[in-house]
Amino acid sequence: MNKHRAILVVDPVSSSCHFGHAIQSKGYLAVALVSVKKLSPGLRRLQKLGEFDHIVYAGNLSSALNILSKFDIYAVVPGSDFGLALADSLSDHYGLVGNSTATSLARVDKWVQKMDLKKNGVDVALGVEGGFALADKENLACLEYPVVVKPSRGTGSRDVKLCRNYDEVVTSISGVGISEGDVGGGERRALVEEYLDGDEFLWLPLILVGEKLNNIYALQAMKN
Repeated sequence: MNKHRAILVVDPVSSSCHFGHAIQSKGYLAVALVSVKKLSPGLRRLQKLGEFDHIVYAGNLSSALNILSKFDIYAVVPGSDFGLALADSLSDHYGLVGNSTATSLARVDKWVQKMDLKKNGVDVALGVEGGFALADKENLACLEYPVVVKPSRGTGSRDVKLCRNYDEVVTSISGVGISEGDVGGGERRALVEEYLDGDEFLWLPLILVGEKLNNIYALQAMKN
């Protein structure tokens, strides 16, 4: 049986939904894999999959491999933070260029990321992490106000708050939602960090994709 050469986008949302046309312009089939059945109404409205040639549904690696067996997968791209772990696993299975599965959790969980950085000798902002019990004053005693409250998992600025006193911290922690596609059991967890005043810098890693998906990186730091 002739297999169709395809590029797979896992859980595309928002701008990654436009990857379909870009993939097709390079002569590949554009395949969208949806692994999360229940998204918030807001994100569901952003999951417009009309640009893809094929849409498949699979909730785990085993079912994904089964349903994708008719395609010759040339590359796997995560289309959202909650599609990242499955995309890593698929890339690893197919032997494609991609991020190591050992880094999957650290790339979506800010606390795990901070701990990994500390293990490798990188200074990180002082902070504490946990569930609703985190709001106990004793847990926050190591921090000085103002502080920043944010969800432990997920990307973007949703539920990120600058708090100038304890009452604002309690309110902000209670408002942290559960990340889309959270594999952590659905518990609401927050990260409270010291606020760092000063200039903000944006670090952009750019991956140059050649005919053989060469692993070439261009790094740029931009002062905001």
